[in-house]
Amino acid sequence: MPNVVTFICILKACGNEEVVEIGKEVHAKIIYSHLENENLITKALIDMYSKCGMIAEAQGLFHTFSSRDLVTWHILIAGYSQLGKDEIVFMLFHQMINHGEELNLATLEQFTCMVDLFSHVGCLDKAIMLIKVMKTMMQHTCV
Repeated sequence: MPNVVTFICILKACGNEEVVEIGKEVHAKIIYSHLENENLITKALIDMYSKCGMIAEAQGLFHTFSSRDLVTWHILIAGYSQLGKDEIVFMLFHQMINHGEELNLATLEQFTCMVDLFSHVGCLDKAIMLIKVMKTMMQHTCV
């Protein structure tokens, strides 16, 4: 029987290669193995479904996941960003900050990715607004 690490590696490969059918089979085996409540497996499932474009499944897992952390937020935000869903990316980012996630280097990287996304899709006003928000948040963090 595969263990947690094996399942995570398989899910990562499924997400990277965008082979969702195998990912779904692995998900079924995870449930059968009673490992669906393992934090790292849930994160790997959210990541796999996001990368495979099945964002509704990723979102569903995210909402039922009780141990959300910065990594989990970033996985979901990256999934929506990959699909070009800028409004949802922006909304999720605000929810993440309102949820109380601390700013750190990963959050700064997320800000940078969002500014890049907004500028590429022609939403310069949102990019500028995000830079202002980032500046304000960094000032509050440094005080």
